Amino acid sequence: MSASSAALAVPDLCNTVTRTRALLRNGKKKKKKKKKKKKKKKKKKKKKKKKKKKKKKKKKKKKKKKKKKKKKKKKKKKKKKKKKKKKKKKKKKKKKKKKKKKKKKKKKKKKKKKKKKKKKKKKKKKKKKKKKKKKKKKKKKKKKKKKKKKKKKKKKKKKKKKKKKKKKKKKKKKKKKKKKKKKKKKKKKKKKKKKKKKKKKKKKKKKKKKKKKKKKKKKKKKKKKKKKKKKKKKKKKKKKKKKKKKKKKKKKKKKKKKKKKKKKKKKKKKKKKKKKKKKKKKKKKKKKKKKKKKYIKEKEMKSFKKNAIRVLPARPFASSPSDIIPCL
Repeated sequence: MSASSAALAVPDLCNTVTRTRALLRNGKKKKKKKKKKKKKKKKKKKKKKKKKKKKKKKKKKKKKKKKKKKKKKKKKKKKKKKKKKKKKKKKKKKKKKKKKKKKKKKKKKKKKKKKKKKKKKKKKKKKKKKKKKKKKKKKKKKKKKKKKKKKKKKKKKKKKKKKKKKKKKKKKKKKKKKKKKKKKKKKKKKKKKKKKKKKKKKKKKKKKKKKKKKKKKKKKKKKKKKKKKKKKKKKKKKKKKKKKKKKKKKKKKKKKKKKKKKKKKKKKKKKKKKKKKKKKKKKKKKKKKKKKKKYIKEKEMKSFKKNAIRVLPARPFASSPSDIIPCL
């Protein structure tokens, strides 16, 4: 047996080189010829697409020449920026003197006076003891439920504080210039190892101390908030805003109906009023014109038009003196 046929009988010892040689001797060379024919067909399709791109490049070259003229105008605007720097120096000197003197005097006087007066007046006015006993019973039931929820929140806050340490910040500044990508991978590995060791030690010490302090502080804060709510209810009864809203709704409905009717009637009445006023003034002037002749020449009509509003159109003979209307 040859070396190639002996290797095929034992699959563990044969290599890829010995298998390919045995296939070539047995006459299996047709697979390589089929692959070469497929590659030639793809090359012909790519040549047709390249011819279309050459036509588009010629149009883009003409647009680039116009952009060079606009760059020369931008150099003149840089000279105006130097004037703005002088104004900033004057404003800084005035602000420093005013802030230091006013803040120190006002804060010390206001805090001492307000705290002493408010505590003495509120304790003397309240003599009722029945209301205080009822409020304490309700608060004890709610505190038992809140203890279970607070345990979960403490675990999340401890994780964030461990990340911010001074030792890690010093290493970043020295190595920024050379390599930035390698530092990110090293930081993630160090954080995971430290979390597992420190969780077990800090849980047992902090749970016992925080439970006793929070019970006393919540009782005092809730009593002050309920006193302020009683004063605000008296002021709201004096203001009546509900009556004003009802009047506005009634006026809007009436205006829409009147506007549509008035527009149609006004246009017809204006034409009739003008004719009535002119007829009353004609009666006084008829007596003077009866003495004149009915015949009016063309030359006399031209001088009469200057003093008249309207004359009959191009007629030498007027039908009556009322046809000519003089102006007032």
